[in-house]
Amino acid sequence: MDTQLATIQTTLEIKTAESNSCADLVPRKEEQQEKNPNTREFKHATTDFETFLHIIKASLGSGLLATPDAFKNAGIALGLIGTAMAVAAITHTTAMLVRNSQTLCYMLKKPFLTYFETAEYAFEYGNLPAAKGHGGLARRFVKLFSLITYYGVNTIYMVLIASTIKQLVETRIDTQWNIRWYILLALIIILPVGVIKLMKFLAPFSAFANVCLFGGLGIILCRILRDLPPVSSRPLVAPIEKIPLFISTILFGCEGIGIVLPAENEMKNPDHFLGWTGVLSWSMFCIGISNAIVGFFGYLKFGDEVQGSISLNMQDDWISELVKILIALAILFSYGLQMTVTSEVVWDSVKDRFHKNNSKKAYYCVRSSLVVGTAVVAAVIPNLAPIISLFGAVGFSMMGLFCPAVIDLVLYYDPERGWTDWRCLKNILLMLAALAATLLGTYSSMVDIITNYE
Repeated sequence: MDTQLATIQTTLEIKTAESNSCADLVPRKEEQQEKNPNTREFKHATTDFETFLHIIKASLGSGLLATPDAFKNAGIALGLIGTAMAVAAITHTTAMLVRNSQTLCYMLKKPFLTYFETAEYAFEYGNLPAAKGHGGLARRFVKLFSLITYYGVNTIYMVLIASTIKQLVETRIDTQWNIRWYILLALIIILPVGVIKLMKFLAPFSAFANVCLFGGLGIILCRILRDLPPVSSRPLVAPIEKIPLFISTILFGCEGIGIVLPAENEMKNPDHFLGWTGVLSWSMFCIGISNAIVGFFGYLKFGDEVQGSISLNMQDDWISELVKILIALAILFSYGLQMTVTSEVVWDSVKDRFHKNNSKKAYYCVRSSLVVGTAVVAAVIPNLAPIISLFGAVGFSMMGLFCPAVIDLVLYYDPERGWTDWRCLKNILLMLAALAATLLGTYSSMVDIITNYE
């Protein structure tokens, strides 16, 4: 199998020399189908534009609304520089993961692989001798952090929708209900959306969610661009102890790696995904620009008063209420897409316990239980900002930076050059950066959570 991988690597190197497009690093659709006639043939396959919408919506949501809070922990100048660096790193590691998954699909003659299957087969068939036989461990590791990350995202969505409902109700009715009652109400609204399974059927929800999100953001920007204070009124660089919170939150705002492989796996034309003009590049460009604009101007406008979601900083008038409704709808119709990752991980672990005749019903029961579980977690920790930082630190640092680097290192390790190979050194650097972001971000987030409870 090592010889087979070496042959594929040689082919990929030849293709790279012939073209500057990253898409050429994987076999063309015709070549894939020659090896496997069933490759990427789906009844409900998605178009390039539908995949673009899924990735945009997976990354832009509560995390985008939290970027002003991220800039508060970095400063105006460092916030912009850090956002650009984060987007560049995420784009690189995401493309690296997809390319490695496609290479393994070609080698093993499989139509597609999930994230945790990619990790497992990289360890089993990669070039690093020490990784052999540890594919099961790699699979469980990725599944664990996928579950932590995206269950956290859905929990944050639950809190944000409940907080919005609470604000809207309390501006109309003189009442002070505990937010946990609003979480219960949000659960009733979310449950029908949260159980939708297929990407094709989720595409209209992603499109509508994007319209609501950008409509709401457009109104927010019109508001915050009025009477802006001078840039000199905000620090260019925040105190160093706050930087881990910035890194965690900005990773949360830009990252969507758990959705990337499921979205790419259901494309009609997977060879359109990578490359300078591919679906991923355009998606990440839009994500980076959106985060930079919202983060910069949101923090410039509200300063240290900015909340965990900028929509919660809006004044109590009908336009602000419209914005909150649009943002809440955008989050609501994104919930099912984000739940796809969590349900995929959990279902893969429990599906063998059910008879085939009952598997469909069992799947929807499991998925419904997961939706209810996010409401339970949200009721325990209903404060938004520290939750975002915590899940950004623990989940997205590992899923978005650490795991793709490990997979690439294991798959393409060069025994002749050893640990001095540039590719190996780059991956080790990414792994160290991810571990630092995880440890420091987790510590800072836990301090925030404890402070809020006190």
